[in-house]
Amino acid sequence: MNNLNNKAPPEEPSSQSKPIDEGFDRFDFGFEKQKSSEEKQLVIFNLENEEFGVYIHSVKEIIKAGAITNIPKTDTYICGIIHLRGEVIVIVDLDKKLGLNSKKFDSYSRIIITEIGNGVIGFVVDSVTEVLRIGIDKIQDAPKIIKDRVGGDYLLSVAVVSDDRLIIVVDFAHILGVEELENISKIKEIHEVSKKAELD
Repeated sequence: MNNLNNKAPPEEPSSQSKPIDEGFDRFDFGFEKQKSSEEKQLVIFNLENEEFGVYIHSVKEIIKAGAITNIPKTDTYICGIIHLRGEVIVIVDLDKKLGLNSKKFDSYSRIIITEIGNGVIGFVVDSVTEVLRIGIDKIQDAPKIIKDRVGGDYLLSVAVVSDDRLIIVVDFAHILGVEELENISKIKEIHEVSKKAELD
């Protein structure tokens, strides 16, 4: 397992970590109902050379990280906003939010759109590589070494795919605190009002 605080130089992704092509929504690329109660589906993404996963039901959509409108005087982990099919969505840099080294956006960068409470938020990740089916017997409590590195309410478990592949499973709903979600909601509201005024 790579050290989260020792980022390796960028290199061409391997076949295992090659990002998917276009952005996709939950009805494509295997986003169908679980075929068995004995397995789970994870959307696998990369942050600072580590593999993370989020349960598929929490993913609304995945898009390429394109132009993001910067918002001055906000928390450093807030990248800005995008307009997606008429909706204002606040974008969070997941690297920065988890205390990792944030990299510049490139052709592999993706935004994972998710619903938290009554709102929609986008998390920027270094890449999204696959939708993985894994048996529930392979999902275990995170060992202490993982908890010490990325510990928090958002850390759910680890998925042990093989002897040399371990995926950190997180819960997007618990990455942001109550005050942070309220702040994001206010940012969205301000820009929705501004957008409406421009149209009037």
